[in-house]
Amino acid sequence: MKTFTNDIEKTINAIKKQIQEENSKILTPSFHSSRLQEALQTSVGGISKDADPKEVIQQLLNIINQVPSFAGATISEALTRISTRRTELQVWVNVRAQYENYLAEREEEQRQAAQIAAEQAQQAIDQELSLAARAERVLDDVANGKVKEREVGERPRDLGTHPGPTVRELRAAKAKLKQSSS
Repeated sequence: MKTFTNDIEKTINAIKKQIQEENSKILTPSFHSSRLQEALQTSVGGISKDADPKEVIQQLLNIINQVPSFAGATISEALTRISTRRTELQVWVNVRAQYENYLAEREEEQRQAAQIAAEQAQQAIDQELSLAARAERVLDDVANGKVKEREVGERPRDLGTHPGPTVRELRAAKAKLKQSSS
């Protein structure tokens, strides 16, 4: 997980560096002069030496007239590259934000799952304790004679009333008392 975050950060930093480099190129006169020099040398090198002097002058004038647009195109191209890099940077910043949200959501889900598991474990412990307490209470009631097992001919309990301990609980308590007295 951290490796992916590191990769995103490296990409973001590389794009920021590229933007800075493009900005510095635009502001550096030597960059513009070297590009212009290369273009002029290529253009002048393309003029035929055997051509008519008037034709040579016309070609040189055409080259000179294209210099401002060439210089402007250099700046425009650099600004376009910067704009493209900024768009790419924004995409990666969004990727980082989405990934951080994803990690936060997963962490929250894991925290909630752990909390639910802890609550379920506590409920199981509480249930075991309540069952143990109920068994202990039934044992005390049987030992003190407060509760006895219903007889076969006894009238059934009234509807809606709790019957108290089950026959199984009563018999288990009796067996435990009998075992402890032996």
